[in-house]
Amino acid sequence: AQLKNTTSEIHLICSCSQLLESTSPVTNDTGDLLTEAGKEAQDQCTTETQSRMLVYGGEPACPGEHPHMALVGFGPEIRILWRCGGSLISKRFVLSAAHCSEPEGLGKARWVLLGAIDIRDKDGPMRQQFQIVEHYVHKDYLSSLMYNDIVLFRMDRDVQFTRFVAPACLYQGLTEPEGRAVVTGWGRNESTGPLMPVLQKATLSFLPPEICKERVGVDKEYPEGIHSRSQFCAWEYRKDTCKSDSGGPLVKDEKDSCLAEQVGITSFGPVRCGESAIPGTYVRVAYFLPWIESIVWPSTR
Repeated sequence: AQLKNTTSEIHLICSCSQLLESTSPVTNDTGDLLTEAGKEAQDQCTTETQSRMLVYGGEPACPGEHPHMALVGFGPEIRILWRCGGSLISKRFVLSAAHCSEPEGLGKARWVLLGAIDIRDKDGPMRQQFQIVEHYVHKDYLSSLMYNDIVLFRMDRDVQFTRFVAPACLYQGLTEPEGRAVVTGWGRNESTGPLMPVLQKATLSFLPPEICKERVGVDKEYPEGIHSRSQFCAWEYRKDTCKSDSGGPLVKDEKDSCLAEQVGITSFGPVRCGESAIPGTYVRVAYFLPWIESIVWPSTR
């Protein structure tokens, strides 16, 4: 299917039938594809009471529940540091936050990992790892500010779509959708805690722009406050994204959809994750659709 906006057609895989036609055969039993670490992650995702949290206040995700979720890595292949998130949006491109392109002390982002739930599961057959061959940082992004915080990573080869690796659709509305949002990531479970291995999810509420502006305020990294056209806020009591969740997707909370619809990109938040009324701030994907299309689907323009 095609998504349409007022100026052009955004060519994305957004129908279940198209996706199923492009995916490779997989077994019907998820367990057949899981190693011991993967089975442990699957067991955790069905447990009602969870003790381990990654996204602050979150709960473990199930294998295949967020197939668009990506990890962005740094350093040599023998010792990759997975320090940012991202989202798969086509066979060659992952969407992330611009400040994940070349963070201080880590160098340039070099790797993408798809299909992972537990990052300790290094031999899981669901995993697909790629090298990043090109960074497309938005031309108006400045590393000293948190505006236009968006990047596209082009990978070295096509992704093989499966039940565990599939693209997200991109939400087109320039205002927040009705309902709630889901964020995912492998970041810290508290402001100063260690990185955790299992993908987490949390449900948040969209905040009206006026409340977003008031709560976030101004800072040296966002001296003009929130730009409501290109940024928005989401918040829930004692739930939040945290360090190393940057670049990950925020999607509409729709249980009956076969593909996620991405509304935002995790950009920045309070120093103490989930412990204040200050919400997380996200890049508004719809605002940047023409820019995304010009890189990922240039032939449609």
